[in-house]
Amino acid sequence: APRRAEVRVVQSTLSVRGLQLLPAFIVDSAFPFGLIRHVARFDDSLALLVYPRVRPLRASALELHAASGAAPQLVAGEGDEYFTLREYQPGDSIRHIAWRASARLDKWIVRDHEPESAHHVVLAVDTRAFAGPHAEEDFESAVELAASLAVALINRRFIVSLVTSDSAVPAGGGRAQLLKILEALALVQPSDPTGEDAFSKAMRMQEGPGIAFTLVSADRDAWGRRPAFGDMRVLDPRNAYARLH
Repeated sequence: APRRAEVRVVQSTLSVRGLQLLPAFIVDSAFPFGLIRHVARFDDSLALLVYPRVRPLRASALELHAASGAAPQLVAGEGDEYFTLREYQPGDSIRHIAWRASARLDKWIVRDHEPESAHHVVLAVDTRAFAGPHAEEDFESAVELAASLAVALINRRFIVSLVTSDSAVPAGGGRAQLLKILEALALVQPSDPTGEDAFSKAMRMQEGPGIAFTLVSADRDAWGRRPAFGDMRVLDPRNAYARLH
C-alpha cells in the first residue's frame, strides 16, 4: 500500500556443499495504478559456504583404532557426573537425552559428560579421485562421514585433527576447531589419483603416544578393508549411520 513497506522471506535449500552463489532476484510492481509494471533486478553476488551433511552415527562407527593396537571407545571414556546441558546435535547418543529438560524447553536437550581424559583423534580422509560408476557419490559419502565423525567427536570433547590427501587441519578442540574442519570438508575436491594416500600421510605427520586414527576413503573397494599397515580398517559409510526411527 502507499507509504508502506513489506518484508518477504524466501527460503531455499542448497543441497550441494561448497561455496554457493545465491541467485539474483527480481522485484516488480504495478503500483500505483496497475497500468505499468516496474521491474528491478538485484544481484548482490552473495555466497554461502554450505557444510557437508551431518548424520547420527552408530556406536560401532565411533570405535577408535589406535596405531598401538589399543582401541579406546568413545562411549567408555565419559565421567560419572554431568557438567552441562546443551541442545541435541546430530551424532549425540539418545542415551544422554535429558527428558525433563527437553519437555520443559520443547526441544531435544542432552547431558554433556566430562571425559575422564582427553583423546586425540586423527581423521584421515583419502580424497584421491577413484574411477568407477559411483565415483562422485562415493566421494561425497566419504566427506559426509568425515564431517559426521568430526561433529560427534568434538561434541564429546575430543581433540581432533583432519588429514586429507592434499591438505590438513592441525589438532584442536571446541567449536572453533569444528568450524575449521567443516570448512575444509566443505571445500575439499578430489585430488590427484597418483598422489600419496591420506593414511600414510597421517601416520607420518602424527607422531607420539595416545593418538587414535580413523580412516575414511572415497574408494569403494577400500571400505571395510585394512590399509597396508596396522590393524585398522577403513570405515564403511554403508554401515556407519544410525537408523532413524
